[in-house]
Amino acid sequence: MRRFFISLIFLFLVSGIFAQPIPEDSLYLGQTRPTNTVTIFQLPTTTGLRPVERIAISSDGKEIYYSELNRWPATNCRIKCFRYVNNAWQGPAVVFEGFVAPALSPNDSI
Repeated sequence: MRRFFISLIFLFLVSGIFAQPIPEDSLYLGQTRPTNTVTIFQLPTTTGLRPVERIAISSDGKEIYYSELNRWPATNCRIKCFRYVNNAWQGPAVVFEGFVAPALSPNDSI
């Protein structure tokens, strides 16, 4: 039991040393920090389109995928992506045309 607690303390110390802070202006894609008041998280979309379905976040938290479309059934839809590079979020960039509902495989390869 003692080894367990020592290992747990060591884990917390190591994770605190190697954790890399995200700059304040990059938190929440530059939007207001969440509070107890319900607010809509605004994802940027192309004029005439709206964000729909779900978002997919990579396991390292550095890529966010979401879809947008014009109506249902969709005649214009795409998947966009934000990437966290050099301590800032970049995007959104269109990564797929004609698809909605992004999802990632467990190892983020697909």
